[in-house]
Amino acid sequence: MTPDTRERSYSATAYYRPNSDRPNLVLLTDAFAKELIIEKEGSEWVAKGVKFLHNREEHVVKTEGEVIVCGGSVQSPQLLEISGIGNPQILKAAGIEVKVDNPNVGENLQEHMNKSYLSFPSKTSTALSDVPQ
Repeated sequence: MTPDTRERSYSATAYYRPNSDRPNLVLLTDAFAKELIIEKEGSEWVAKGVKFLHNREEHVVKTEGEVIVCGGSVQSPQLLEISGIGNPQILKAAGIEVKVDNPNVGENLQEHMNKSYLSFPSKTSTALSDVPQ
């Protein structure tokens, strides 16, 4: 949550809204990212685009700029691994060509996916000890 505006920051407020009027920006809903397009440039692998499904059709979009992966704590590492970025032992066992050796991808997940939290701004300060039991 942003303290001054009390607005939660997420992809729509951080990226989409400030750029929504750009003529070269299209927002697709119900699209499923299948794989990052990663190409070899010299000795490095560089993300150049994404392969995705939309309306049951496969599409490929390439860029000369950045590729931003924002699939959350579960789908982001999954997409990286499917694309060949991750722990070589895991990728090889799954039959995926290793492009970038990074054993940290998909490790140490700290998200509490089965927990619910309720938070709201308060004009007064209340200690937990002040809440009736």
